[in-house]
This record gives sequence, C-alpha cells and structure tokens, in this order.
Amino acid sequence: APLLWDRAQVRVCADGGANRVFDGMPELLPGHARDDVRSRYKPDVIKGDMDSVRPEVKEYYSNLGTKIADQSHDQDTTDLHKCVAFITDNSPGSDKSNVSCSSSVI
Repeated sequence: APLLWDRAQVRVCADGGANRVFDGMPELLPGHARDDVRSRYKPDVIKGDMDSVRPEVKEYYSNLGTKIADQSHDQDTTDLHKCVAFITDNSPGSDKSNVSCSSSVI
C-alpha cells in the first residue's frame, strides 16, 4: 500500500475508506510514529455522503489540508462511484477514452 500510495497522482478516499487509511497505514509501518505516518499518507480528497467517516478522522485530515467533498445531497450514487467520477474528472493528463461512469441507478 505505501508503494502504491507514493506513486499515485491523486489520492481519493470514500468517506469510510478514510477511517481505514487512518487506522491501517500506521500498522503497515511499525516502528514509525503513528502521527508521522498519518500525515505522510493523507488523502487529497475524502468524498462521499459522510455517513461512515468518524468525526475525529474527518477533522484530522481536514486540518492537514485534505479536501472534504460532502456529497450527502446525492443519494443516487454510491460513494465509490462518486470517487471514480472525481478521479476521472480531475486526474492530470488522464486519457478518459476507456473510462465509463454511468450515472444510472440499478
């Protein structure tokens, strides 16, 4: 995970995924200070309806400059879909010809 994280151009977490990064990344790097790991491996954006992210995690990352994209008004798409759409729309130099994001609800 740290290798992939370091090579990513943009790091987006669905709201509950931010909890997993906050809790899990320090466990992957034992021997490093937990707060140092958390500040190094912070998402660029937390996106979703904010029903799953813990308040302290949201505040922690917000204080580090992570953009919080509250999409609670949109209950027609999943948090994963919201994240994929964000990445598709905001990735630098991305070729969108092979990316498909349907907005229909099944």
